[in-house]
Amino acid sequence: MATATRRARKASDPPPCTPAGDNDELRARIREASLRLKQALSCPVCHDWFSDPIALGCGHALCRKCALEWLANTPSCPKCRTAADPRGASRRDVARDLERAVAAARPCVAMAGTPGPKKRGRDS
Repeated sequence: MATATRRARKASDPPPCTPAGDNDELRARIREASLRLKQALSCPVCHDWFSDPIALGCGHALCRKCALEWLANTPSCPKCRTAADPRGASRRDVARDLERAVAAARPCVAMAGTPGPKKRGRDS
C-alpha cells in the first residue's frame, strides 16, 4: 500500500523546471531566466542549440559546422569580431560542458513556455 502511495505521489509531482503553483511573479522570473539560458546556449551564427560546439580563442563558442563556415568567409568571431583562426578553435572542456548544459536546458526552456532557439535551415 505504501508503495502505491509513493508511486501516486511521484506521478503527481510536477516535472523538473515546472513553476509550482500559480505565482505569476515566479513564472515571469523563470521565463526570463529561461530566455537568458536559451541565449547563452545558442550558437550566434545559426541561432539553434549548440551542436558539436567549439571555443574560439576569444572564448566564444559556436557549433563546429557554423564556425568552419563562418571563419572560411570572415576570419573573426561573430560575437566580438576578434580575429579568429579555424585552426585555433578548440573542443576543450567548455564544449563538453556546453553540450551537457544544452541537454539539461532544453526541457526547462520548453516547460517555462519559452520557445527554443530559432532554427535557420541547418543540415544536421
